[in-house]
Amino acid sequence: MNVVARVEGPGELPRGKPWNLPGALVVRTVAGAAAAAPVEGARVRFGRGRPEDPDKPADVTVGADDKKISRQHGLLVHRQGWWYLSNTGKLPIEVGGYVLRGDGESVPLRAGVTSVLITTPAGRHHVVELFVNGGDGALPPPLFGQHTAPGHVWPLSDRERLVLTVLGQEYLRNNPHAQPIARNQAATQLAELRPEDDWNVRKMDRVVEAVRLRLSRKGVFGLVEADLPQPIGNLLSHNLLTELIVRTPSLTRSDLMVLEDDG
Repeated sequence: MNVVARVEGPGELPRGKPWNLPGALVVRTVAGAAAAAPVEGARVRFGRGRPEDPDKPADVTVGADDKKISRQHGLLVHRQGWWYLSNTGKLPIEVGGYVLRGDGESVPLRAGVTSVLITTPAGRHHVVELFVNGGDGALPPPLFGQHTAPGHVWPLSDRERLVLTVLGQEYLRNNPHAQPIARNQAATQLAELRPEDDWNVRKMDRVVEAVRLRLSRKGVFGLVEADLPQPIGNLLSHNLLTELIVRTPSLTRSDLMVLEDDG
């Protein structure tokens, strides 16, 4: 199914359908925007190409002057009630702290705004903003005159901070391909750091689950199975660590000092 609405250049989006439909997708770059209704099979493509290109068209242009950006670099498809993003280009796509490669993998998008980043070897950063309309069908209004909101920090107990620092040490070290370390490895490291606490995988999992559920009740999306389509894999832990490290400074590099503690 083709995109049903498109605008060129920066500026405010037009009012009316499909922009304001609940579940609709809006894709925005500095070059323009496109939207598609939440219909099975609907798709939006973004990249260096243009809509009228006969070979590899892109519904939204990004990186028009950068040959490192593929003409079709990303694809969004609506299926079974979700919008899925996949990488169809040559460079990786970073979405929500997750690195998406052109290997057929796709990630589901939550309601609200998701920023996508494509970084070239020369250090250029190209941003694509994805917006999935929530149930009210309302696009976020401009907030030109509003004061900047202060950053939020989630409170963590010393025990929770220790477990999550061990589990998320790759994120704290700014590894560009960060993933939670293996649960067995994390439990072993915890046992070495704090042998008096008799750590094991089950005890560690209970601590992580308690934090996930607490933040989920506070409105953080993607921390419980009901938020995500199957298969989930390690997305629950990834989303939790992304929330605590990337989106909020609840865990910082200074927390890595605990890994040097001999206990």
